[in-house]
Amino acid sequence: MDLLEGGYKAFYDTQSNHCLPQSYTPMLHKDHSENLRHFRVKSKSWAAGDKPRHKTRVSGNAKQLSF
Repeated sequence: MDLLEGGYKAFYDTQSNHCLPQSYTPMLHKDHSENLRHFRVKSKSWAAGDKPRHKTRVSGNAKQLSF
């Protein structure tokens, strides 16, 4: 998995020649509303079913990411 600093929009603004399709539609655009509703419901059900088995350790040279 790749994490894009600044998100896909920031990547697209500077590297659109690497993107297919050659257009950008914001996540909150009306054309994405059905997908957004679907995955919001799914993400809530995934989170409810997850129970941490153990704590994860972060090595001294790793960056901690916040979502």
